[in-house]
Amino acid sequence: MRLEFNVYSIPSNPSNLSNLYYICNMRNLILVFVLAVAITFSFAFNILPSNAKFAGIYKGQQPAYTLNGVTVPATNFKFVVSVTNNNVTMTQTPALAAEASVDGDTETETTENVADGENVIRFKGTYKLSHDGQSYKLLCNLVELPKKLSNPVYTLIINKNTFTGKCIPALAGEPEFEIAKSGYVKKVGIPEKVAADCSGLEKDLEDFERDRYSKFNPPVECKSISVKHLNNCFYELNAVVIDPANNKTRNVKLKYKFAKGNWEISK
Repeated sequence: MRLEFNVYSIPSNPSNLSNLYYICNMRNLILVFVLAVAITFSFAFNILPSNAKFAGIYKGQQPAYTLNGVTVPATNFKFVVSVTNNNVTMTQTPALAAEASVDGDTETETTENVADGENVIRFKGTYKLSHDGQSYKLLCNLVELPKKLSNPVYTLIINKNTFTGKCIPALAGEPEFEIAKSGYVKKVGIPEKVAADCSGLEKDLEDFERDRYSKFNPPVECKSISVKHLNNCFYELNAVVIDPANNKTRNVKLKYKFAKGNWEISK
């Protein structure tokens, strides 16, 4: 937008000085308004990366510690960061319960029991985002559900390249711990040499699928994936994912085709 202003000479009649003063004030107000809008947009684009790669599921385990004479056991944390309204959810699960959930042949059933049981503490809130050349910083303000008994604050520092980092609690005496983005694949690359029948791409398709789920809004956590080469360039993929709407597991079955260096869902 181009702004043009007429240059007025000082009038010889003193009675017109008030008009000149009014015109100058209006010009200054317009300039201030344009400058304020420019600064606002510049700040907004600086704090919110357009690709929003920071969104996703982050997991980490906080070690056991003692606070005010009370021993707190090791705890698994899961943060689900969404770009929608800067929403973030967090769950805390005793580390032993979570580890026991993957033993034996009852993985799905046990995991659901843990997810829906009394051992899981859920939180919901929002985050403030800032970033520099190397990392994202998310200041998460949370409230416990459903009774709002506590309102913890955690800061997530996430490396832009590896999407790993640390969680720093605001509460003094609570230890920080490492976190990593679940299912993140830094680069989904097709092997340089591909067989004529497209065999040997099971791992590549698995990485592709995990990366695809991590980009959902909200992100979808993938518990397990199995890939089977059917024939030619067709593959069958079976996955167990956790539905973010109800925290329940569900099975997904897809047929993929590898064509022209890319994966396509085939009907």
